[in-house]
Amino acid sequence: MKVERNGMKKNFTNKIIIIILMATAAFLIGCEKTAEKKEYAVKEENVIEKNKNEYHLRQGELVFYGNDKREITRIAIEIASDDYSRSFGLMFRKKLPFSQGMLFIFNDDDIRYFWMKNTPLPLDMIFIDKDKKIVKIRKNTKPFTLQSYSSVLPARYVVEVNAGFTDSFQIKEGDTIDWKIY
Repeated sequence: MKVERNGMKKNFTNKIIIIILMATAAFLIGCEKTAEKKEYAVKEENVIEKNKNEYHLRQGELVFYGNDKREITRIAIEIASDDYSRSFGLMFRKKLPFSQGMLFIFNDDDIRYFWMKNTPLPLDMIFIDKDKKIVKIRKNTKPFTLQSYSSVLPARYVVEVNAGFTDSFQIKEGDTIDWKIY
C-alpha cells in the first residue's frame, strides 16, 4: 500500500508541475503578443506606408528654409527623442518615402557621431545646432558601415533623409529648419 501512495504522490506532483509550466508558457506568450500590439499601436492616420513588419510614421512635419527665409520643402517626420529610438534610428529599413525623414532630438549641444550599422539605405545626414541652423551635411552615407559621420560642430538635432535629398532641393549648410509634432 505504501508504494501505491508514493506512486500516486509522484503522479500528482508531476501533474501539478506540468500545469504550472503550461500556465507559465501561456502567460509568457500572452505577454509577448501584448507587447507586439503595443509596439505597433499607432494612429492609422499617422501611418504613411505599412509593409510587412515595417511602419513609416508621420509624427510631425519638418520645413527647410533657405538663407532668405523662404520655404524650400517640407517632409513628414518620425521623432527619435529618447535613447532607445535614437540608437535604433532607421536601422533595418529597406525603404523610406522620399518625402519623409527622421528627426533626432537631443537635450544638449555636442559634436554628434552617427553610423550606418544595420542600415540598408544610403542617407543624407543633416546636423543642426540649437538655433535650428544646419551646421553640417553628410551626403550619401554608405549603408551597413561602422564608419563614423561627425557633425564637426556642436549639434542638438539631426535629420536623416534619403541620399540625394539635399542635392535635389539644394539644401545647404546655413539653411534652417523648423518643425511641429502632432
